[in-house]
Order: sequence, then C-alpha cells, then structure tokens
Amino acid sequence: MRALNLANSKIRIEGSHKPSLYNMGTTIVLCVISETNSLHIANIGDSRLYIIDIQKENISKMTIDHTLAENQYRDGKISKVYADKHPLRHILAQALGISEQINPYLTKCKWQQGEYLLLCSDGLTDMINENEILDIFKNSYKKKCDEICTTLVEIANNNGGRDNVTVIVSLRNA
Repeated sequence: MRALNLANSKIRIEGSHKPSLYNMGTTIVLCVISETNSLHIANIGDSRLYIIDIQKENISKMTIDHTLAENQYRDGKISKVYADKHPLRHILAQALGISEQINPYLTKCKWQQGEYLLLCSDGLTDMINENEILDIFKNSYKKKCDEICTTLVEIANNNGGRDNVTVIVSLRNA
C-alpha cells in the first residue's frame, strides 16, 4: 500500500509542475508472491490480473475494474453483460495520480501448481475477451511465457489495437 501511495504522490507532483501533464493518471495491477505461493493482489483502474488453469479450462478475474460502468454493475443498476459493452466502460472512477486519496482493490489467494498468472492492461481485454484469452492459453500450453505474451499482443493488435497492450505471464511450475 505504501508503494501505491508513493507512486500516486509522485505522479501528482509531476503533473502539478508541468502544465502539459496536469491531471495525468495511470492504472496499475500488481502482485506480490509469498514464499507459500500466496498472491497479494492490488489494482487501481482497469488493469487486471487473471488466474488461468488450462487443465480445468478456467479463467478467473481476480481484480475489479474501477470504472463508472463497473460501479453501476456492482450497485445493481446494470447487468454484467451491459457493463461490458457500456459506453462509459472506459471512464475511470479511480486512477493513480488523479486524487490525493486512493482506494485500491486488494485481495489475496493461493497460486496452485500449473496455473498461469496474466497481468494486463485494458489494451488487451478490449481486443480479446476472456474466453478467447483462455483459448489462446490452451493452444499455447507448450510455449514459454514470453511467447504467450507475444501471441496475446499480436492478436490484440490484429484485432484493432486501439490502446497500449501490456501483458505479463507467469506459470507456477513447482
């Protein structure tokens, strides 16, 4: 939490010194892996972390999006299907650097042997839906993590690539 508060403060300070950077912000997703393979996850904005188990054919989103559409969904005002296509789905309700106070989503879980972690920006998830991401992992199970990253970025870009695409993939082998 201290690192997120420091990053938030540094971004705000930088933005206050340069008019061209006024009100700049960014999203973040991070994960700390303990010695017991517990994942300590945090996010602000719409960058996400997924756990993917190709043996069980399962993809689990472990973060929440801090967007106006997601807030309306969590408040029961709109359906999940509508939230995913909502015109305000990209309007951030929270980002690093925008407000003095931040309220990241924090969670923890176990990381099991054979599971993949996928940390990604919305540049990926806007171009490839969760079922397609799972299929890419299933079709890439013999590839190295960096090759899976390359495949994900290439497919997102080929699908229109309207935003920066950032991905990190890791596999728990032991």
